[in-house]
Amino acid sequence: MNRTWIPNLITLGNLAAGFISVLFTLHAQFEIAALVILIACVLDGLDGRIARWLGASNPMGAELDSLADVISFGVAPGFLLYALDLRNLGLLGALLSVLYVLSAAFRLARFNLGTIPGYFVGLPSTVAGGITASFVLYGAKLQTPFYPLLSLLLAVLMVSQLPYRDFKRIHWSELRLSKLFLAVTLASIFALINPRKLIFLPLTIYLLYGPKDHLMAAHKKVDRSTEMTGQTRS
Repeated sequence: MNRTWIPNLITLGNLAAGFISVLFTLHAQFEIAALVILIACVLDGLDGRIARWLGASNPMGAELDSLADVISFGVAPGFLLYALDLRNLGLLGALLSVLYVLSAAFRLARFNLGTIPGYFVGLPSTVAGGITASFVLYGAKLQTPFYPLLSLLLAVLMVSQLPYRDFKRIHWSELRLSKLFLAVTLASIFALINPRKLIFLPLTIYLLYGPKDHLMAAHKKVDRSTEMTGQTRS
């Protein structure tokens, strides 16, 4: 078998997981559907790494990846949100779920056109799907208006211009040992107390990174502008 098909098969596994999630949602098995979306997230993270490791990157893989992501991180989470809670809002709920899917598709199309080195523009659809799944697993009893607001927030963040750090591009040498030790320690504690928090908390924290970095950049811009104005006057 051509080795380029090894990462392609993993990508197809991602797509299959997305469709399987939809099937579980149809049967009202929401937590299993959410878990399968998280499996799709893992597969999505593996295919590119394995392709680069094998030197097997190819145009077919890139096309398959986008198609798979639309299903796994657009259609599957959008339908899960609708079946779990949004359907209670009637037409509004349907529009919110459609908006989620459209935002994920738009985000993926924009990603294919190029990104800022080291950053994503807008919340990655994979993360949005993972956040949706983690909320369902961690707080499945949450009801309206939480899920409608979550759906709208994720849709807006996906199409936004907010910068999100691409941690896949960070070399181990860039990570401070103290921060790494702290992260491992906290993850271990969360896993012992409640394994679901191990997924829920990191993804939620990452969601806040974009607005945080944007506000910090805007603050620095204002400070530089004020400093230049002061120098001009002096």
